[in-house]
Amino acid sequence: MAGVIVKNIVRGTPEHGYAVLSVFSYIFNGLNPGSIISLRVIEESDRFIYYFMALGAFIRGYAHMRKAYMLEEFNDNFNALKERFPSAEAFLEHEVGFEKLSRANFIGNRFNVMTTNISKSLNSMLHDEREYLVAAIFNSISHKFGEIFTKRYAEVDNSKTTFVPIAETILRENMTDGDKLYVNNIDRSTEKFTVLGYGHSTKVNILRQSCSCRNYDLVKLPFAHEVDELYLNHGDNYDTSIYNYSSQIYSKESYLLAYLEPICAAPLESECSVA
Repeated sequence: MAGVIVKNIVRGTPEHGYAVLSVFSYIFNGLNPGSIISLRVIEESDRFIYYFMALGAFIRGYAHMRKAYMLEEFNDNFNALKERFPSAEAFLEHEVGFEKLSRANFIGNRFNVMTTNISKSLNSMLHDEREYLVAAIFNSISHKFGEIFTKRYAEVDNSKTTFVPIAETILRENMTDGDKLYVNNIDRSTEKFTVLGYGHSTKVNILRQSCSCRNYDLVKLPFAHEVDELYLNHGDNYDTSIYNYSSQIYSKESYLLAYLEPICAAPLESECSVA
C-alpha cells in the first residue's frame, strides 16, 4: 500500500494520466506532424476504451520499405508435407498451384504477413514503462523508436557501399554461387537464358527480373542464376551492372528515406504549456 502511495506521489495517479491524454496528444502531434492519434472514451461515464497512435515518421517511411516474403519457409513446410502426404502434395502442386496456395509464390507483389508477436516484443522492450501513466508509456515508446531510427540511419549513412550492407552480402554470396553454374543461350537472346547446375535447369528473363525459381521475382536481387547471365552479357563489369538489375529499394538512398524523419518525444508535463 505504501508503495502505491509513493508511486502516485512521484508519477501521479492513473486517473490523472488518462485525464492529460488530450493535452499530451496535442503537444505530441505538434512535434510529430502527420501522426494519427485517436482517443476513445464512453461519453456518459468518461470511461477509457482505447488510445491509438501511428507516428507520422512511420507512415511516411513505410512507403520506402521493401516487400518481404518467406519463400524458404514455405519450401521447408511443403517438403515436410510431401513426405507425410504425397497425394496431397501432388494435388496442391499440380492442381491448385503454388501461386494460389502461398503468398510467397503469388505472381504479383504482396506484403508478407509478419509472424513476429509484436505485442510480446513491445511489452518486453517496455517492461519498466508499463508501471508508468498511460501518456508516459506512449511518450517512452516514441522515445525508444526515435533512438532506433537515429541508430539505423547512422549505420547505413556511414557505410561505403552502394546498397545496404545486408543486400551487399547477399549479392556477393550469389556471385560466388553463380561461378558454379552454366548458362545455356540457345537462341542467342540477350535477355532470356537457361541456367544449368545442381541437377536442374532454371529459366531466367533478366529484363523482367524474373526467374522460374521465383527468388528473383520476390526478393528483387539477382541470385546465382541471374549472376551467371549477367557475367555472360557484361563480362568482368558484371559486378557493377548487378546493381542495375536489382531493386533500388535496397539502395542506401531508399533505405535512408525510411528513417529520414526524426521522432520526437513530448516534454515532461512540468515543462508543457498549451496556449
